[in-house]
Amino acid sequence: MEFIRRSPEPDYLSANKEIWVKPWIDYYRKRRDEDDRLIQDTKPTDNHWTHDNIRKILILDFKNNCGYCGDSRPMPRAFNSSKRSQRGHVDHYRAKALYPELTYHWDNYIWSCESCNTEKG
Repeated sequence: MEFIRRSPEPDYLSANKEIWVKPWIDYYRKRRDEDDRLIQDTKPTDNHWTHDNIRKILILDFKNNCGYCGDSRPMPRAFNSSKRSQRGHVDHYRAKALYPELTYHWDNYIWSCESCNTEKG
């Protein structure tokens, strides 16, 4: 296992995370208004953590190795272009459902292979 030196939090994330995290907290904490109605009754659909400004930094920080199994991932074909490659995932180390306040926390992101991300649950 190798120690990961994280880059500083991307400006894209730090400038927006307070706004982006609120719907996730409201949804998972089942916040209610004064009439006892759910404030947010549908799961948020945003996924800003998959934005290239985050993905590319994690790929470099993790040296394109899965943060769980350590396997080297093939470098995304589109790493230097605007096309997205699905050869790896930005994963939340602490699950959004249990820790919604960490949904947009930089230190909660791990670069992972698809199989580790989908099978860990």
